[in-house]
Amino acid sequence: MTAITSYLRGLYPHSEALVAVTRDAAHGRRPPSEVPSQRRADGLALARVQRQACLTYVSSGLLAWQDLFRPLVAACPDWRTGPLRRWFDNNTFVRAPVPRGAIRLDPDLFDTDAGEVGTLPGPCLPPVR
Repeated sequence: MTAITSYLRGLYPHSEALVAVTRDAAHGRRPPSEVPSQRRADGLALARVQRQACLTYVSSGLLAWQDLFRPLVAACPDWRTGPLRRWFDNNTFVRAPVPRGAIRLDPDLFDTDAGEVGTLPGPCLPPVR
């Protein structure tokens, strides 16, 4: 018998509340300290939905990620942020990474102890365990 695993992949859409608090904090209308608490609330709600759907792995939804690449650039010491590019899968824009030197990934990028998984774009990245 073959086991089929399932998980939510990629960036999950932000709730209206998270968008509002992030925008308000950026414009000085709310304290920036409200953003992590709203992100945490959204993450807990997302995890609950995934558990109710009986998914094999629970994803954070990458709610803290601005786009798919910026956290990867920050986690890879030799990489730099490149030009703005269109990501055709969902018609969004991302800052393309510019790899230089060795491809090394910060192992703390994902909380694997909590069962968190994440999608790493591109075939050149090493698997995260």
